[in-house]
Amino acid sequence: MNDKRALISYLLGKGIKIRPQALDYLMSYAQHKNYDSEEQLDDIISDLGKFDVVDVDQLQSVIQETPSSAIKESKEIVVIDVFKDLPKYIFNSNEKFVPASPPSFLGAPLSKHMMYRERFAIARSRIKKHKTFNPSLNESAIPFSEVESLIGCNNEKIILGMLTKIDGKTWYLEDFNGTVKLDIYDVEKNSGFFCEGCIVLAQGRHVDGVLYVSCIAQPPACSIYADVDIFGGEYLIEQRKGTESLWTCQWPDNCVIVALSNVHLNDPRVMRLLDKLFAGYAAFSNILFVLMGNFSSEPQANPYNHKNLFTNLANLIGKYPNLQENAMWVFIPGPNDPGLGLFLPQQKLPNNLTEAFESLKHWKSSSNPTRILFCGKKLIFAKIDQLRTLQRNSAVEPNFDENANPDAHLAHTILKQGHLCPTLHTQVLPDYDHTLRIESQPDLICLADNTRYFNYSIDDSKVVNPGHFSRYSTFVAISGISLKVQLCDISE
Repeated sequence: MNDKRALISYLLGKGIKIRPQALDYLMSYAQHKNYDSEEQLDDIISDLGKFDVVDVDQLQSVIQETPSSAIKESKEIVVIDVFKDLPKYIFNSNEKFVPASPPSFLGAPLSKHMMYRERFAIARSRIKKHKTFNPSLNESAIPFSEVESLIGCNNEKIILGMLTKIDGKTWYLEDFNGTVKLDIYDVEKNSGFFCEGCIVLAQGRHVDGVLYVSCIAQPPACSIYADVDIFGGEYLIEQRKGTESLWTCQWPDNCVIVALSNVHLNDPRVMRLLDKLFAGYAAFSNILFVLMGNFSSEPQANPYNHKNLFTNLANLIGKYPNLQENAMWVFIPGPNDPGLGLFLPQQKLPNNLTEAFESLKHWKSSSNPTRILFCGKKLIFAKIDQLRTLQRNSAVEPNFDENANPDAHLAHTILKQGHLCPTLHTQVLPDYDHTLRIESQPDLICLADNTRYFNYSIDDSKVVNPGHFSRYSTFVAISGISLKVQLCDISE
């Protein structure tokens, strides 16, 4: 769709007036989706009539709220290795994602500083465009301010900033232009952990250089609109068409995704449990297995041992010819598996260790985290142990009155911070921080934490944990295009 005049005429025919910048956004959105007629935008256009003159914020809000049923159905399954398959975009001063130079493992000296600045810029942009805070979408929108607005002001304000500890002891709230000391010992809060590096909304009164906080809150979970494919996968569908690396699911409603983590292949009991699990699914053809590390109980990885363990696993799968021929398999490393496990993201398992999986028809060794575009749904799988880190480094105790389960606060924190590692206490490769962000709100995040399994639905996203398979014998089964989650366990 390249005819701007035709689009203007179509909108006027529907009685819709639109500002030039919003029209440009709508054009770029249609081109990004490869729409070739104005009628394909009807699901969006039908919701624009409630505005007198449509601006960019209103258009973005409608696009984000367009139900998934309006999205073109797809049968493709794309596994996205964040090192090889995910282009890097930077968020510029015009609040747009633009292509960046390829990332580096070493990174520039300013990479870490820029990493946190970009995290904050993206969070600020998506929060101010959320209907709770955007006056063009909500007449009773709640205003928030910057730290420097506290100077000479005694009124209570809501400040958006990042929690930091400049001197290692005292908590501060920091943004692009200022820093303020916090008193946060007696505050109201919503669900989630509030740790160093988290971006929060703090309500309070500024007295003698200290912001006395009465309420602290996680920002709302929401996507940030982009006219480029920041999740990844869409361009790979076109690129991989006609090749074996593009998987298809003939009956998406009947497909099952089975996810396991901490699959210790050196434990005979685990191998017996896997044998029983594979036997239970032996007749399934429409099935995707996602196996996440650690793949050994040994704290120090031994590549030679891992190669033997994967050979044993491939032989076990070979007992079930249907799974070997028709099932799809994804293998994601854990921190103790061979590779740079102390840093995130983590590269895939070395090729020389996974040669035995060549006996499987559909398989991929991928990065940690891995993104999967599953029949139009956005899924993220990550072996990231964050709960203990969040518990140890929280500025205030979570609101256990609202929810007594720490893992619920973990789920809220990850989704509302828009990042898989929201604290400063996780070692991240700065130039690859974009691979850990959650800018485009996913349909499901599978967090392979060492806790017991859980399943939460938060603002149209599902956050699940398959649990520690070797310890608890648990996994999750995700059914069909509806992504219905079933928490499962298995016994000998």
